[in-house]
Amino acid sequence: MSSIYDALNKAQATDTGMSQGAEIATGGGRVPRMGFVLAAVLITFAVTSLVFLTLGGDKGREGLAVQAEESLPQAAPLSAPEMFLEAEALRKSGQAYEAIRAYEDVLKLTPDRVEAYLQLGGLYFSHGEYNQALITYTRALKYFRHDARVLNNTGSVLLAMGETERAIDYFHKALRDNADFVEPIYNLACAYAQKGDRPQALAYLERASAMHDAVRQWAAGDPDLESLEDEAAYRALIGRE
Repeated sequence: MSSIYDALNKAQATDTGMSQGAEIATGGGRVPRMGFVLAAVLITFAVTSLVFLTLGGDKGREGLAVQAEESLPQAAPLSAPEMFLEAEALRKSGQAYEAIRAYEDVLKLTPDRVEAYLQLGGLYFSHGEYNQALITYTRALKYFRHDARVLNNTGSVLLAMGETERAIDYFHKALRDNADFVEPIYNLACAYAQKGDRPQALAYLERASAMHDAVRQWAAGDPDLESLEDEAAYRALIGRE
């Protein structure tokens, strides 16, 4: 089975924040008995004024902070095409975890964007997350029932999961929609080789190699074709004869 996408590297960034509060400390001294009432009044007034000013100051600072925050320029939300380009950049730079989230965000805005499904499913597939890859392609098939790439990739996932008959069905569906698509033809060779049907496997392999020179390189190192190792036609095709 041909490999479609790059391998995953998982990375996660964390955000940190800081909070700040104000603390009020009050203190008192010994008051002479003769001036107790007046002193008490003065102390009460002073403490009340201090609390009022302190709370007022906090409120004022909060107001300024809110005003400052509101005055900051707000970044405009990215459009779906811009988000897709960002996801592509993340994938190509090896930031697979972030790319997966970015593709999912794209699909929330535009659930009929086939390229996002193909890349997202490819990331899961390359990492061996076959169930997630299958879910992704199944979602895509709701919108693209006749897209040969989605059908072929669905078959590839099923073949990796050991569901050979279902995989063969999807590869044939892909060919019905695009008879010149070499990957499902090559994948049919792999599927029939896994089943032990050597004549069918060799027939599809020869058909694929006649369509694309790269097929010989795919076949030379593909473990799905190990059952053909003692076939002269296979060895000739990969240049071992």
